[in-house]
Amino acid sequence: MVATIENRESSAPIDASFKNLLILLGLLLGWRIAVLYFNQTDLFFDEAQYWLWGKEPDFGYFSKPPLLGWIIGAVTRLAGSDSPFVIRLASPVLHLFSSIFIYLAATELYDKRTGFWSALTFATLPAVSLSSGLVSTDVPLLLFWSAALYAFIRLTRDITLPSAWMLAAALGLGMMSKYAMIFFALCAGLYMLFDNQPFGLKLLTSKAIIIILGFALLILWPNIQWNLNNGLITLAHTVDNANWGQMMFRPGKMMEFFGAQFGVFGPILFGALLVILWRHLRGENTQQDRMLLWFSIPIIVIITTQAFLSRAHANWAATAYPAASILVTSVFLRLGPKRLFQASYGLHLAVMIALGVGTIFAARIDLPFRADPFYRVLGWQAFADVTRDKLRTGKYGAILTNRREEAAELIYYLRDQPIPVTMWQAGTRPRNHYEMTRPFTQNTKEPVLYVSKQKPPPALLAQFRDQQFIARETVPASLKKPRQFYFYFLSGYKGRRDD
Repeated sequence: MVATIENRESSAPIDASFKNLLILLGLLLGWRIAVLYFNQTDLFFDEAQYWLWGKEPDFGYFSKPPLLGWIIGAVTRLAGSDSPFVIRLASPVLHLFSSIFIYLAATELYDKRTGFWSALTFATLPAVSLSSGLVSTDVPLLLFWSAALYAFIRLTRDITLPSAWMLAAALGLGMMSKYAMIFFALCAGLYMLFDNQPFGLKLLTSKAIIIILGFALLILWPNIQWNLNNGLITLAHTVDNANWGQMMFRPGKMMEFFGAQFGVFGPILFGALLVILWRHLRGENTQQDRMLLWFSIPIIVIITTQAFLSRAHANWAATAYPAASILVTSVFLRLGPKRLFQASYGLHLAVMIALGVGTIFAARIDLPFRADPFYRVLGWQAFADVTRDKLRTGKYGAILTNRREEAAELIYYLRDQPIPVTMWQAGTRPRNHYEMTRPFTQNTKEPVLYVSKQKPPPALLAQFRDQQFIARETVPASLKKPRQFYFYFLSGYKGRRDD
């Protein structure tokens, strides 16, 4: 037995607190499913792309590992529907299981009371409420991260083979969800190196480490093999996405990302996390608190640095918040102030309700100053309908676009059409999934209907003998901000040397 973390209370989950938690999580799930059912937003182009992955199961894709595509494919086949409601349905369900693992982790580390409130803290985070109405790779990632955290905490108490198998499965499936799971290994390594070297040495010299590394690698291996067979294209995309080739000092982007974390985790909770970090620097935190800091703060520091050197989206630090939810909850329960903690819950519930009502009445809410938080998920069905009308005016062999956004939306919303959607590849190698899997070539049937938010580049037009401008259509997307799309008739493809 490795007594590295104090035992406080049995972690058996079948008790009144766990049953009450399941009731509350079930109510949250019911609300979120009901909101999804009445949701009036269109699929975001990333969501449409993930849906397509589910229709074309593989061991890897251009930009991400395959697990989310498999999940969506399974759900849509079981439901017999490709509606946005069904495509997004897995998100609130997976978040529920993430909350359960956070309960187990917090109970193992502290006590059942902390586990109960930590699970509810995570379940009501603004970022979780937002992502419950979408489908993204962060959702399964957070599930397996939370499961890995629970398994790791159990290992610190007693290095057993069941906990090792669980950690290995969570790491492998997390990596099959999103490569950001690699941060877990980094955080665990930092914790063992700087805060718990006896446990680290014990783990690294045990049979458990062979299971953890070997089984996790076995789960990930099909994706590794797929990447090797496809020129490591997902790894190349990940590097391109980080934009390390154009690094420069961008303090504004850094502050923008850091400020966004107050919205992701909640302003009160993120402020409390910073206070806890300050307490840590003064040596005032418990060993349990310090462990959770190692599984949260390094991620925020890394992504903040990434934002300073190049760019970073607000959700890139999402894996910091399972551990942070437990940590902040534990400190609030022990030290208070309780009213501030209650205010955080009230604020987060208000955000959850506002987001839900907003998606139900999207495109009918007139906000001041041209603000529209739902602009990016509105107007795509209307865009596809306009494109459908244009297809009726000629016997087109294919649709051609040069933007990933339009390709994703057209493939989804014109899925009942036999006409294929193709992608113009401007460079020497694919820049997205559609250039990789649906490039326009000499074998594409003509004539083609060019559709894009942008006018066709001169280099594209020059490759066709017959070019005819059809129309520039204004498509409603929100009450104050429509979209414009260009439509061209193209035929007589001359071909390029690299075709």
